[in-house]
Amino acid sequence: EEEEEEEDENAGGEANPQGLPPWLLPRDDTLTLRRCEHRCNQMWSVGAEGYNSSQILRANNRKHDSTMRSSLNQGGNLVCWIMTRPENVAKQQAILDTWGRHCNKLFFVSTEQVAGAETFVVDVKFESRQMLWEKSKQAWMHCYEDHLQDGDWFLRADDDCYFMMDNLREYLTTFSQPRETDYFLGRKYQMGEHNFYSGGAGTILSHHTLKRLGEAVDQDMANDVFSLSATFADDAEIAHSLSKLNPPVLPVDTRDKLGRHRFLGTGLSSERQQTRAMSSDYWLWSYSPEAKEGLDCCSTFWISSHYTSAEGMRYFDDAHNFGCEAAGVFPLGPKEPATL
Repeated sequence: EEEEEEEDENAGGEANPQGLPPWLLPRDDTLTLRRCEHRCNQMWSVGAEGYNSSQILRANNRKHDSTMRSSLNQGGNLVCWIMTRPENVAKQQAILDTWGRHCNKLFFVSTEQVAGAETFVVDVKFESRQMLWEKSKQAWMHCYEDHLQDGDWFLRADDDCYFMMDNLREYLTTFSQPRETDYFLGRKYQMGEHNFYSGGAGTILSHHTLKRLGEAVDQDMANDVFSLSATFADDAEIAHSLSKLNPPVLPVDTRDKLGRHRFLGTGLSSERQQTRAMSSDYWLWSYSPEAKEGLDCCSTFWISSHYTSAEGMRYFDDAHNFGCEAAGVFPLGPKEPATL
């Protein structure tokens, strides 16, 4: 053994007569190339939703540059309006960089102009959560009065909601003739005998529904159709207003064929985390008693996720384009049949 060690030392001395440290020795420049395969679990950390800010694949200010898998015409023309506040600049920019690019028309609704974007500046006494219904009424009427012919569908979203636009457009193709038919879509909640859609997960009206709503207000029925209350619950109020039309327009079940929700009112992470055993008194179980738990909560082609940060929107864009989220797969699980 001593002789072998001596030979090794001598060999090293011959190859390295100057006694250089290993990191300064010449290296073989030969490159070996092999196919790189992405795996979804490389994008996920331990946690219900599976990401944290340290694993975001792009810098916060980097614009998303991937291609959209469905055209802007699929499902019809989509007008998107975003409820926001002047200080939410990062969220506004994230929407413009990600899913907002795939609306046929997009504008923000705020008390001040959003830099670099179309804005409908509302007339309210002050910026407050209590002014949401007032802002919403003005925005819906702005859509009716100035943009009715621009859209087959009209989407109201919060500035902390992310939309998988190809999944949304694919879903909208299942509804025929939105210019002649009433449709009212979103995440259905029930409050006593009344059903409404979560404003956070997005509210969608067909062209025909918006037209009927606007005409009712125009016919001196504003006080009858739109309540005068100052409230943050614009989601419940718009549902109440549509229920007053004759015939009424009511919320429908928007779950997939397996009973999983497409519109996620408390956000993807929360919906996957919550269980009845863990928190039996959690408000969601009374508002959405049909809700499933764990990964079964949400469609693998889910459409929207509320409470999404600016970083989260860019992450969702990447994860979706890699086929790792809302693309027919469970996180870290097998692919499902490609069906909505």
